[in-house]
Amino acid sequence: MDKSIIKRVVMQKSIHHEERVLCVRFERDEQIENTLKKIPGCRWSQTMKCWYLPNTTPHFRQVLEKLRPFTYVDFSEVVKKTEVVRKEKTPIPNITLKPTPTTQLNEPVQQEIEKFMSWLKSKRYSSNTIKTYTEALRTFLKYYASKPSSQITNDDLIQFNNDYILKSNYSASFQNQVVKVQTFSFCISIELSEVNEL
Repeated sequence: MDKSIIKRVVMQKSIHHEERVLCVRFERDEQIENTLKKIPGCRWSQTMKCWYLPNTTPHFRQVLEKLRPFTYVDFSEVVKKTEVVRKEKTPIPNITLKPTPTTQLNEPVQQEIEKFMSWLKSKRYSSNTIKTYTEALRTFLKYYASKPSSQITNDDLIQFNNDYILKSNYSASFQNQVVKVQTFSFCISIELSEVNEL
């Protein structure tokens, strides 16, 4: 997809009427506006001068699913880490992960991890990268093993960064891996049909 010739949409987190929301910003475009109107809970804010909807994973996925066929959606601000860290130029390392409080994952979660691995393979990532990203996802899901994966939110990712990665003194590169892994996992359900056609 050529980002230079398609419409660009930017998603950002914000607070509106004391509620956490996702803002959807773009140059005025009738096709994008008509698409957003069809998403339940998506409304125009006169004060923020943008469209917005509740900051939940299902709403986030709906925006991606509806807009990505004809726009480039920049959601880096949504998954951006809260801590400013030094950029490292080292390659992705092989990491020996510390044990998490919960060490067992149920069968449905294991299947999600397998699906994630298949998705990475379909995108032609190297075996080392697949191994690193899969272990990062497994560690994250172990941390929230008592919570259904469909209910994990952006706030959970921030809490994991603060309570596990930072307290365990993991590197900035590993923190970036976890953020990337969660970004990928948000897209799997949307791109699954593409994967199955490969």
